[in-house]
Amino acid sequence: FGAVCLAESDACTNQAFRKGKAVALQFHLEARAGEIPSWCDAYAEELAQEKLTKQQIVAAARNNADSISNLNRQLLDNFFSLI
Repeated sequence: FGAVCLAESDACTNQAFRKGKAVALQFHLEARAGEIPSWCDAYAEELAQEKLTKQQIVAAARNNADSISNLNRQLLDNFFSLI
C-alpha cells in the first residue's frame, strides 16, 4: 500500500506507519503502568495465545515507565509541532 513503517517490535511489525500526511498507531499511547494489570485481566486469553504472562507485562511496564513516558511526550510534541 506504500506506507512507511515508523515503529515495530518482535510482536508487531507495524506498530506505527505513515502514508503521506496520515499517521497510524497500532499501540496504546495512553497506557499507564497502573492500568496494565486490569488490562491483562481483561485480555488474559490473548496473553495466553501469545505465551505472555500478566507478571511479564506488568514488570515490563513498570521497568520502562519513564522511558515510555518520555517517548510519548516526544511523539506528541513532534505531532503538535506539525499541526
